[in-house]
Amino acid sequence: MYGESLKNQIQHYIREQGGWVPGSKIEDLARTLGYKSSNAGRRCRELVNAGVLDREIRNRQVHYCIAGTMKGDRPQAPVVPNFSRSVAEKLFN
Repeated sequence: MYGESLKNQIQHYIREQGGWVPGSKIEDLARTLGYKSSNAGRRCRELVNAGVLDREIRNRQVHYCIAGTMKGDRPQAPVVPNFSRSVAEKLFN
């Protein structure tokens, strides 16, 4: 728990992961370092407000990344064509 601040450790962890990191993983990191998980959430909110992190909600869970690093790189759901059975049989058989 002593040494580098939790904010700095969160930033370092997210940089190491190299993308969007679920808030639950950051809470796990905080608990491992001897902090409460609520403390990690508070520090992440402060970092978002300071413009250091970007925040996104996916499937009712918050994800964080270093600000500006993942713009336009948000995973999209795959587009699945809605063919009728007869069209699909012609195309794929």
